[in-house]
Amino acid sequence: MVRHLRCEARGAPLLDLRAVTGAATGAHVRRRRPAIATVVAGLIVVGFVAVCTVDISRPGVEYDEALFLNAATGAHGGDAFIYRRLFGHPLLLMSYIGALKAYLFYPIFRVFGVSALTIRLPVILLTAAALVGTYLLARRLFGGRVAAVLLLVVASEPALIFTTRTDWGPVVLMTFFKVMALNGLFLFLRDGRVRWLLLLYGSLLAGIYDKLNFLWFVAALLVATPLALWPELRERSRELRSRGVLSSNVVFAGLAALMVAAFLPAALHDVNGGPLDLRQRFADVRQLFTTTFDGSVVYGWMTARNLAFTAWTPWLVLPAAVGGLVAAVARVVPARVRNPEARRDLRIALFFALLFAVTFAEMVATRSATGPHHVMTLWAFTAFSIAAALRAAWRALPPHAVRPRWAVAAIVAAATVAVTASQVAVDAEFVAAFHGNNSFNAPWSPAIYPLSDLLEGRIAGADEVVTVDWGMGNQLYGFASAADRPKYHDLWVLFQLLDPASPDAPAVRQAFFAGRRVLVVLHAPGNVTFPQARAHFMAFAAESGIALGRPQVVRDPAGLPVFLVYDLDVAS
Repeated sequence: MVRHLRCEARGAPLLDLRAVTGAATGAHVRRRRPAIATVVAGLIVVGFVAVCTVDISRPGVEYDEALFLNAATGAHGGDAFIYRRLFGHPLLLMSYIGALKAYLFYPIFRVFGVSALTIRLPVILLTAAALVGTYLLARRLFGGRVAAVLLLVVASEPALIFTTRTDWGPVVLMTFFKVMALNGLFLFLRDGRVRWLLLLYGSLLAGIYDKLNFLWFVAALLVATPLALWPELRERSRELRSRGVLSSNVVFAGLAALMVAAFLPAALHDVNGGPLDLRQRFADVRQLFTTTFDGSVVYGWMTARNLAFTAWTPWLVLPAAVGGLVAAVARVVPARVRNPEARRDLRIALFFALLFAVTFAEMVATRSATGPHHVMTLWAFTAFSIAAALRAAWRALPPHAVRPRWAVAAIVAAATVAVTASQVAVDAEFVAAFHGNNSFNAPWSPAIYPLSDLLEGRIAGADEVVTVDWGMGNQLYGFASAADRPKYHDLWVLFQLLDPASPDAPAVRQAFFAGRRVLVVLHAPGNVTFPQARAHFMAFAAESGIALGRPQVVRDPAGLPVFLVYDLDVAS
């Protein structure tokens, strides 16, 4: 028995559900193909986890990676990275980042403590779950074999692997909720059940709360869905008018408005003013997209070195753009594509091309979209658009056109192998850089671990630990024992702004130094991100009569100095 859920009177189903029963000839073959594809997909996900967990403590846990640790460990560090509270509990970590990750990690840290393993392994597994969702979505849309190939391409991208490993941005929850939302959308279009709409809306709300720029994806989804998938929406018109769906829509709209209202005033306050040069912004975002997905900017930031070879992933934009244009023409003039299944595939190609184009345009219009973690919102859109467009082209070829079909298959296979091989080569270079006695860019230096051990060994006889430079306070606070965390003070912002000759300087001396034994941590010269904070501290110490003495040097695996620790015993 074969059941088709059709979206057009003469069209093909959006999702072709085949329940093969009986002992018909070929039944076992039909069952085995999805099973083989699923096994391959499982191996790909296992390989992803394996690459992500090799030398999992390398590079060192970075400051922004650890910004949620105060909220996730009970907020003993006061309001450090707690922007807003609700009934005394953390609500926002920053003006545009919610406390969702902190709440998810709170039980993990309570049971297993804080370490590189407990910080990183959960996000790696969460991205692995997102990859499983990616495969399931692709299998519903394209079948098992295409889904496995698509998964191989997107799972081997160095941008995904190594931003996941350090959750740089953060990006992991965004990736997970984006995949879950897309699954919810296409499942609802398949059968109109309210539970899939709840999956869609729940994922969108969680994504917005995790980080405000998830609104890029939400807005792109609102544009792409009616423009590309109108026949599917029309097929679900009866369900869309049902009480359950209408109630879900109202609840979603209300909760989304509340979340945006909580975020927006503070986020708008942080936005820099002035005219926006759209041409320059387009060039900047294009460059950021290219260097993120070819692996070079992430590698450079972490290792302070250049890749020997870059991935070819950014070139996938070109076939995705061509497929999107063809799909747009076919959407406007559907009669030019006679095969209804090809029309369906072209609508999917247009949908993902629009997701990419609208999100990219939103980044161009957002002045603060300047990091690899921002363009990671675009991950997997090009791969889905290309897969759908190629499937449509394959369907458009006559069945008897053997040579053209073989030619298309050979070109697609060669391109897939080339792109995947380039990604794997970059992945291997990352892994090699993380292994052994290699140096890293200071914010990602593994020297943070021996520094933490040194401080914990001395803190019993100290009253305070003060970090003067940006880039170490969050990690040291998190790695400290629960009893010692209240002694840690990340004062880089204070010293960045403090004029040593100002009337506030004596108050700072009295609050943090007078009559105390204080361990002061700075970066070694040449590793400082904000040199003004360091200069102000040195001038403050001289003005306040604080003798610094000789620091203890903490070195990285290559033997280079990274941190300096001053042990100060300051008179009252």
